[in-house]
Amino acid sequence: MFTRHPEHLAAWKSAHRAGTGDPASHGLGWVLGLSVVTMAVELAAGWWTGSLALLADGWHMGSHVVALGLAYAIHRAAGSPRVVERLTHGPGKLRALGGYSSAILLGGTSLWMTWSSVLRLLEPRAIDTGPAIVVALVGLGVNLLSAWLLHHDHDHSDHAHDPNHAAAFAHVVADALTSVLALVALAVSRWWGWHAADPAMGLVGALVVLVWAWKLVVATAPLLLDVTPANMESGMRRRLTESLDGEVVDLHVWSIAPGCWYASVVWIAHSPTTADAVRGVLEPFGLSHVTVEITTCSASHS
Repeated sequence: MFTRHPEHLAAWKSAHRAGTGDPASHGLGWVLGLSVVTMAVELAAGWWTGSLALLADGWHMGSHVVALGLAYAIHRAAGSPRVVERLTHGPGKLRALGGYSSAILLGGTSLWMTWSSVLRLLEPRAIDTGPAIVVALVGLGVNLLSAWLLHHDHDHSDHAHDPNHAAAFAHVVADALTSVLALVALAVSRWWGWHAADPAMGLVGALVVLVWAWKLVVATAPLLLDVTPANMESGMRRRLTESLDGEVVDLHVWSIAPGCWYASVVWIAHSPTTADAVRGVLEPFGLSHVTVEITTCSASHS
């Protein structure tokens, strides 16, 4: 007998519809446009003034643009009925794929920033700090404005717990931090004459980008690979066999979106058992959707 838990049907349908018509994409669009302009200005100013900290901030803004672009595209795709209807379990893995792709790009950017900063540490040189400070301040202002726009959309959106939107907001905050680091490096170089501060802060910025990339990988890769938490399946098997008269023939658990777990159970019943009884035993595991097949010892289907 195949059956679904009726109490979880609403959550199951919600997962399929997640992201449709998300108003938060409008804020993402504005932030994306602001970021593109700021990235171009920072890269041009960093090249002109010779500031690696400013260039690092500009390239990080570039990775920020890619991440926001992916987030915006995912919001749009998740809001398209033509796309969602072709995704059996909804757009949860689509969001994870965008986050994972962004993490790979961020990791490459971090490696480039590290290499450039090490080369400059070996051969420090003076930079034109005046214009660089002005541009870094503008970049910081844009980051703070972007954070406000995304936070405002978060508060007024029907999808306040959307991990894709939360990731975009965290990326803006991380970018604001690298802007602050660039300002510190430029100030130290201008008023104390320690030119090595610029590549040193470039290294710190590279570390910030790398940490962010790693967190994205950790958050998204398990979802893409259908990884279950340690001991989750074994714990479910043990609880079923201890609570009911029978045995587990087959059990699979996977996540279709952060915090949304599905399970498929094939149970051989040694005595009369209902699907609701099986689901009741598994309730502490916080599953959003459970499919149950019950077979009696005589191989007849109940």
